[in-house]
Amino acid sequence: AGETRVRLEPAHREAFVRITKGEVAFPGILRAFDAVHDWVRERGLEQAAPPREVYFADWANVADDDPACDVAWPGK
Repeated sequence: AGETRVRLEPAHREAFVRITKGEVAFPGILRAFDAVHDWVRERGLEQAAPPREVYFADWANVADDDPACDVAWPGK
């Protein structure tokens, strides 16, 4: 409906880091992608799908220091 998109994916494991609204701003968000990527590689895990940003907060009503997004890395 509207701008909402639904994507069905096969079951998978997922590594993620939760970041605040303030941390989402570029280039800061790149640190979150790097951290999750490093964690996955250090454990020898395989990537199952592209990494993504998962926004779960009411963006207009959260402060910069409130949790707002997960940077997620689907794995096998």
